[in-house]
Amino acid sequence: MEVHLTTEQLEQLNRIASSTGRRTDELVKEAIDNLLAYNDWFRKEVEIGLAQVRQGDLVEDDEVRARIDRIIQR
Repeated sequence: MEVHLTTEQLEQLNRIASSTGRRTDELVKEAIDNLLAYNDWFRKEVEIGLAQVRQGDLVEDDEVRARIDRIIQR
């Protein structure tokens, strides 16, 4: 597989590698691992949400707003 990066992306990657003492291929692999892990997590969370909807476990709009307001006020 080939990955084509812009000049700017490659420069940024090289700066990160230089400042962290790591190789660029390590950084790219880590980024891909993080993307794949996030994608798995996101799909599972969507499935959980869809299961809750199927079960009728919903929160009304007013309650959502109230919860958000309480979080903001903390």
